[in-house]
Amino acid sequence: MLTEAPLELLKCYYNFVRPHMVLKFGREVRTPAMQAGFVGRKLTFRDIFTAVAEFLRLTALVIRVGCWCQGFIPRLAAAR
Repeated sequence: MLTEAPLELLKCYYNFVRPHMVLKFGREVRTPAMQAGFVGRKLTFRDIFTAVAEFLRLTALVIRVGCWCQGFIPRLAAAR
């Protein structure tokens, strides 16, 4: 939903971008995502938006190929 987008953006910032002083180990200050092992470094919004754009591009490609296969596979089976 459109109303959920700002909240999801805030969650991304809180978990992937913003370092938390509670998660300080020596000189390294980690984000919750780093602590959980999801990422190895602090991300930027550019990293997040680039990953989302790539995911959407690949999803659109899979949908197009899936639609093409749905029409092609039944014709191939009928030809046998």
